[in-house]
Amino acid sequence: MTDGRNTKDQIIRSAIEVLQSHGTEGLTMRKVAGEAEMSLGNLQYHFKDKASLMSGLAEHYFGECTSMLDGYTHTPPKGSAEEQLHQFISMLLDHVDHADGISDMCRILREMWALSARNSEIHRQLVDYYRVTFDKLTSLFLPISRNEESATQMSSLILPYLEGYSIACEALPVKKGETALMLTQLCRAFLRDI
Repeated sequence: MTDGRNTKDQIIRSAIEVLQSHGTEGLTMRKVAGEAEMSLGNLQYHFKDKASLMSGLAEHYFGECTSMLDGYTHTPPKGSAEEQLHQFISMLLDHVDHADGISDMCRILREMWALSARNSEIHRQLVDYYRVTFDKLTSLFLPISRNEESATQMSSLILPYLEGYSIACEALPVKKGETALMLTQLCRAFLRDI
């Protein structure tokens, strides 16, 4: 890896730290430069302004999320297709709801949602990420589906639920494990009965 790539990675890690502690409104080029222990001029050499930094941050974040999904779908856990589906849904819920509160991943995603309303590049990256996630869900539904259409319909229903869960989970009386089981049962019933 070149020094330039290492520096960009350092800047992105620092931007994530600032984003998690101060949110998008508190994320400034100066704060990121301070967190990265570099001059503002050096930071601006790699990312000319906040918009380009945020685009780089989104690219990094969605790349990590996609890698996580790829890793899961390329080496799924042992068990039947239904057990794999349950484990996948559980994994997705785990990335939202930790015992100590909302995950760092979820905090960053919320910031990306907010930014996507004002930044077309981040909006495009968010949509691309959801398309990849949709395809991964559909590929897990296919082995237990009666047909491809039912797998597509189930993905269209579950993906928005999972994203909404990231906002509502703290207010729900049903815990994460029970939610994952209910979602798996719902998927199985829908996919077999359609």
